[in-house]
Amino acid sequence: MLSRLNQAAIGSRLNPQSSKPKSPPWFEGWYTRVIGSEHSFGLVTGYFPEQNPKHPAFYTGLLFNEDSKLGKLTTFESYSDSSEGISISRGPEAEPNLLGATEAPDFCVEDAVGGVMKVAAGPDGSLLVQGNVQGAQLRIESLPGWQDTPWSEEGGSPQGLLHLLPGVGLHWYVHSTKTRVRYELTLPAEHGSSSSNSSSGAGSDDSSAAEAGDATENSNGGSSSSSSSSNGSSSSSSVRVVHGEGWAHVEKNWGGSFPRSFVWSQGCSTKPDSSSAAGFDAEAQFCVSGGVLPTLNMDKLPVPLPNALLMGYRSKQRTWHFKPQSPTLFSTNIQPDQGLIIVTARQISTTLVPRTLILKIQANPKTFSKVGGPTRGGFVPHSVESYSAKATAECYEWGKLVEVTSFDRSALEFGGSYACDLAAGLGDESLSEGLVCEPQWEE
Repeated sequence: MLSRLNQAAIGSRLNPQSSKPKSPPWFEGWYTRVIGSEHSFGLVTGYFPEQNPKHPAFYTGLLFNEDSKLGKLTTFESYSDSSEGISISRGPEAEPNLLGATEAPDFCVEDAVGGVMKVAAGPDGSLLVQGNVQGAQLRIESLPGWQDTPWSEEGGSPQGLLHLLPGVGLHWYVHSTKTRVRYELTLPAEHGSSSSNSSSGAGSDDSSAAEAGDATENSNGGSSSSSSSSNGSSSSSSVRVVHGEGWAHVEKNWGGSFPRSFVWSQGCSTKPDSSSAAGFDAEAQFCVSGGVLPTLNMDKLPVPLPNALLMGYRSKQRTWHFKPQSPTLFSTNIQPDQGLIIVTARQISTTLVPRTLILKIQANPKTFSKVGGPTRGGFVPHSVESYSAKATAECYEWGKLVEVTSFDRSALEFGGSYACDLAAGLGDESLSEGLVCEPQWEE
C-alpha cells in the first residue's frame, strides 16, 4: 500500500517531484555518474526556474577522472547569471528522443553560454544522456534491453514518504543505482594528450586519432582537427576521445538549496568480470547523502538542526535502505581534513531482524576538486569532490558480521563548511581560491 502511494505521488521517472514549491527560491538538478574500466566521469546540471537570484541561476559541470592516476578531477563548468538565458524543453519537444520516450521524462536544459544537458528516458528503462560543457562532449546510452536498478524493491526515492511532508526543503531521488551503458567522451585539445594512449576493455582511449589524420566528428558534424574552446584558449590539431562501456548511477535533487554542511558518496563494486565489456560486474552498489536538514526557512532558526542521513546498500544477497522514519539510528564520524566519513546505521528490518551497516569511505584530500552547487542565492562553488575514494561496507545481522564489500573508485563529496575544512587542512590555494565557505542564503 505504501509503495503504491509513493509511486502515485511522484511525477515521472526523471522528474519525480509531484509539484514545485509555492514560493522561491527553489532549484532542480540532475546528476549522472559513470564508472568505466579505467575512467570515471559525471555530468551534473541544475537551474532555478523563472528566477534571477544574486548568483548564477544555472550550472552545468562535466567531471572526468583518470582512475589509474588517482589524481584530481578534471572539471569543465558553465555558469549562467540569468534564468532568462536558460532554455528548457520537455516531453516530445526535447532532443534527443529515445524510441518510445514521448512522455515527461524527456528534457533538455541549455544555457546562453553553451552549457547543455539532454536526457531521454524510455518507459522500458532505456536511458540517453548528452552533455556539452566548455568544449568537452559526453554521450551516455544504456545498452539495449538493460533495465535500470531502482533504489529499493518497492522503487521510489531514498526519502520514502518523507518527500510528502510540508516544510522539507530538499529532496533526493535516485533513478537508478546501476544501469549498464556505453559512453563516448571527447575532451578539448588542451586535454588531448596523455601518458597512455590506449587501454584494455571498455575504456579505450583514442587521443591520437586526430593526429594520425582520422578526423573525429564534433557536435556540429565537422572535423575537430582545429578548434577553439569556449573559454577562449586555442586548441591544437588533436582531441582525445575516450569510449567504451560502464555502469551509470542516475539521480535528481530539488528544493530550496543544499545544506550549509553536507556529504555525499556513491560507488559500485569493481570485482573483475571477463563476461562484461566494462571489465567488472558492479553487482554491489551504495549511496549515502546527509547534512543539516534544510527547511525553506532554515536561516531563521535560532539553533542548528542535526545531520539527517539517507543511505542505501545493494548486493546479490541484500537490499538495505536506511532513513530516519524507518526508524534508523545513525551515527557519523566526519573528518573532512582526512577525506574521511564513517556512517553507522542501525535498524530493525520489516522481518524484525536487527541489522547494522557500517560504511567507511575515504579519499586522499589531494584528489578533490571544486564543483558548483545550489544555495538560496544561486549556484556557487561550495563543494569539493573526488572520484578516487575507497569504501568498505560491513553488514551485520543479530550483531554478527554477514557480508563485507569493498568499493574502489567511488565518488565522495564534501559540501559547505565541510569543503572549506578540507581545503584549509590541505593548504592548497588552487582548491581554496574561489571556494565559498559561507554560502549566501539571501532570497
